Amino acid sequence: MLSLAKRMVKQAAPRCRPVRVNGSRETLVAFVGSFGMRDLRAESAMQQANRDARERGKDNPLFQDGDLLWEDIVIHEVPEIDVISGVGAASIDVEPWYMCGCSAVGVAIGEKPHSIKDSFDYGNRKGVGISSIRGVDKLM
Repeated sequence: MLSLAKRMVKQAAPRCRPVRVNGSRETLVAFVGSFGMRDLRAESAMQQANRDARERGKDNPLFQDGDLLWEDIVIHEVPEIDVISGVGAASIDVEPWYMCGCSAVGVAIGEKPHSIKDSFDYGNRKGVGISSIRGVDKLM
């Protein structure tokens, strides 16, 4: 599925440019939920790639939690991606995943929303507000 998604991204219009960090190879990033990561780790082809093509020792993804790598796609787990229940022909649960490149947009949360109470007009009027720090921008 990852190989198919990579081919679709390369043929997409407008084009999704891969990320290149410090002159390294072109890389895409796939954000998957917890169940998607669980299924990828259980996939025999992924286990064989980690066993035979990755570094040996305790840093190998077979022995610890972390990102996976497949055909220059970094697969990163995002536990906050929710499962959508009861969809499809068999009413199964599905979980979306997202393939991103240089043109991706990100949301950064600097401070979670919280309420603020204030009184003014010498205590005769009360106000309540929600404060939050967040930003939306193109990732770099």
